[in-house]
Amino acid sequence: MLETVCDVAREVMGTVIDTEAPLMSAGLDSLSATEFTSTLSERLNIEIEATALFDYPTLQSLADFLSREFSNDVPEALPREEIQPVAEVRVLNTREERNITVAAWDFTLAGGITTPSELRSLSMRALAVNTDVPLARWASPTPGAGPSAAYGSFMSADQLSLDHGAFGISLAEARSMDPQQGLVLSVGYSVLRQGSDFSASRGSFTNFTNSNIGVFVGVEPSGLEKKETSVFSASGGALSVTAGRLSFSLGLVGPCYSIDAACASSLAALHACVTTLQNGRECEDGVTIGTKVLSEAANYATSIGGMTSARGRCHTFDQRADGYCRGEGCGAFYVRSKASPGVEVLGSAVQQDGPSASLTAPNGSSQRRLIESVSHIITDKNGIPSLEAHGTGTALGDPIEVCSYFLSIL
Repeated sequence: MLETVCDVAREVMGTVIDTEAPLMSAGLDSLSATEFTSTLSERLNIEIEATALFDYPTLQSLADFLSREFSNDVPEALPREEIQPVAEVRVLNTREERNITVAAWDFTLAGGITTPSELRSLSMRALAVNTDVPLARWASPTPGAGPSAAYGSFMSADQLSLDHGAFGISLAEARSMDPQQGLVLSVGYSVLRQGSDFSASRGSFTNFTNSNIGVFVGVEPSGLEKKETSVFSASGGALSVTAGRLSFSLGLVGPCYSIDAACASSLAALHACVTTLQNGRECEDGVTIGTKVLSEAANYATSIGGMTSARGRCHTFDQRADGYCRGEGCGAFYVRSKASPGVEVLGSAVQQDGPSASLTAPNGSSQRRLIESVSHIITDKNGIPSLEAHGTGTALGDPIEVCSYFLSIL
């Protein structure tokens, strides 16, 4: 089997590929991946999905998979190899242990969206907030970038402004800050007022001093902090300070850290909050915040990488899909570990793709394993109201995600 797989790879790629090397790193792209699986399917007289290359990203792992799955159909198949067990991951069951509840939430999103009704309209596509890059942000199009770099969903200047004096921050320091730090302060404080037992008035934060409340922030560097050298340069763009500013300004003494996990940053931050509250030793309440502000450099990089849509529109799970569109916003949850009105968090889990076709490529097997690790909390599979997906908006990424969900749940 391995010999046949290697022969087809050599025909398609025009060179010999190491059997343990990731195929994407060896130069395989979406088009050649389709040609490769099509040729291999014809050669073996079996049907192989193109997405199999993302689950089994090397020639050796692909040959082993084909040998196991099609041992009755392929004469030269190798004996079934023993599958190494995956380390068991302890998943929180909040129903049996502690009730984790989202007691309050607040947000400010691109297009001036700040209310639940506006967010509902956006999610139902009753309105669109994707636009050309505003001239006030940077010149568009960026020289050398593809068409997709010219689009995004942007917040207004008013949304990005910070009442720095209310938080005890000087104008000089405020000017040196990444705008995301200001968003975390404003939205974080707002959700604290709504969800906590304290009733602090605007401009007076003393009621929160020494409160054992954790702060968990999902954030990526924006690169928008001022570059002039000053005493505030070190803190202006530091991710650790993005979370630390809220704890410092309000006097919170619970756990405090920022998490950069790319597209999963906010979910990873929520998971960290849930596990901390479930543990019960560090704090009983926590604030989870996710924030994003776009920069020219990042838009350029994702455009050159072919990740974003040239039309500036997300067509996830659609034949028109050609990538995603980037956007800005900041949202926050106030999470409690004791019974209170709100939305119950049934469980959470975090894992990594492991060996994939490339550094940024998804792995269907890993996605299924992650979903299965929390599937025990779903008592009625017919009662699942919705699924919030990553939605890469690509011909290969979308099928991998959808199949992972249905193969795990249904």
